[in-house]
Amino acid sequence: MYCRTLKYIAIITLSIVYSNSFGQKNNTKADRLTAAQTEEQAWWDVKRYDIEIAPNIPQKTLSGKVFLTYKVTAANLKRKLQLDLKSPFNIDRVTLASKSLTFKRVLNSFLLDIPAQSRNETHILEIHYSGNNL
Repeated sequence: MYCRTLKYIAIITLSIVYSNSFGQKNNTKADRLTAAQTEEQAWWDVKRYDIEIAPNIPQKTLSGKVFLTYKVTAANLKRKLQLDLKSPFNIDRVTLASKSLTFKRVLNSFLLDIPAQSRNETHILEIHYSGNNL
């Protein structure tokens, strides 16, 4: 049971941390969100992840939060930030500077509505997540 829990902890960590920046443009929305770096990913650069994980073995669930520190590297005219997180995991809440952000799920990605930010600024997102596939 412990090994299985560690497996899912590794999966969720990699799902949050990993974003693919290589690939060709494809025709489907799913391909555009996952096969190449999108417009919503290109304007920021991750500097640090601090990850808290709370497994609930009896209920076979995971929950936790990620403090994602990022630096603005270019203009973000759409004011969107893309995070990838596969089902059955979900983002429950996101805050930036103690203010809740709105977001929507699009397939295995979440698009966050981000306020205007200037190049070279550093920010920290607090991302609360959960899932039930242990």
